[in-house]
Amino acid sequence: MNKMSKTALAAAALAAGALAWAPAAHASEGYVVTVGSVTVEEGSAPTASIPLSLNAVAPAGGLCFKVVLGHADDTAREDNDFIAQTGQSVSFAAGSSSAIVQVPIVDDLEAEIDQSFTVSVSQVDCEGPSAAVGQVDTTSTGRVTVLDNDMLPQTGASAGLAWVGVAALGLGALGLVGSRRRQRTA
Repeated sequence: MNKMSKTALAAAALAAGALAWAPAAHASEGYVVTVGSVTVEEGSAPTASIPLSLNAVAPAGGLCFKVVLGHADDTAREDNDFIAQTGQSVSFAAGSSSAIVQVPIVDDLEAEIDQSFTVSVSQVDCEGPSAAVGQVDTTSTGRVTVLDNDMLPQTGASAGLAWVGVAALGLGALGLVGSRRRQRTA
């Protein structure tokens, strides 16, 4: 076995480390779409604007994708909390690396917990050079959280006092239910 000099050993280790840190092949060979996440309030913003980004600028002719909204485990439901437009797509203009997906939010009158749904994209055959760019990584998903703007019913002590008050009125008694301290006057 031959002895290696410290310099040769360091150079070999550096070369091995450099190979281990080489960027992933798909980053240099294709596009990667990243889907952002947003939070909207049910009544204040009738539309959720979800940001999309590419790892590089779109080629001449741009890129377009089919928008996929919602999965089975989401708490927000199509047509009840958001509107999924049939055949909705999003395009990255030539030379651009960002786009926005617009999703209408339903402002219902139902008091409910905050809900959410997923947003993703899939590659589609578009007019122009989109098919020529090859496979695009569309595995990223984003999440839209919809904050409810309706009041939930009262619970706990305040609801219990209301029921006591209703029961007292039902028995013919009038009075204020609850505890209130009198202020002492000196």
